[in-house]
Amino acid sequence: MANPDKQLTVVVDRSNSSALKYYQSLNVQDNSKPIKKIPALNIKPVNEAAMLPIISDKLSPGKVEPRVINANGLIRPFFMIGDDDLSVAWLKERVVALEKLQAVGLVVNVKTNSSLNQLKKLAPNLMILPVSGDDIADRLALSHYPVLITATAIEQ
Repeated sequence: MANPDKQLTVVVDRSNSSALKYYQSLNVQDNSKPIKKIPALNIKPVNEAAMLPIISDKLSPGKVEPRVINANGLIRPFFMIGDDDLSVAWLKERVVALEKLQAVGLVVNVKTNSSLNQLKKLAPNLMILPVSGDDIADRLALSHYPVLITATAIEQ
């Protein structure tokens, strides 16, 4: 606890002017100024169905050659699928492994909410989101899915 009889010790003072002007606007003890309230934003929650259809022009179902990558910043693995037969079969075959990885699913081509919900039912313990995959396709030089991306590999 501080001793009220002791004076403050100035270690360095390189100015001939007071710094008070910099702190006056921060005076939280001044109750004479009314506080401006930030107006409430009228934001409606986003509905996934409103985002559909998702069409990724740069991605289509097909064969993906496995390769090593260095994505150290990738904290959580993710996979990309569509609502096509190849993606559905791939997801059914790998759902247990994807759950162990806690992978996030990105549905990069899906037409209807019904199709999206069918994919979610195949993997109820995974987060599956409708997202355009074109930017990811460019960054990872991908043209096909289904695909799993981890910090060290791209594989089908």
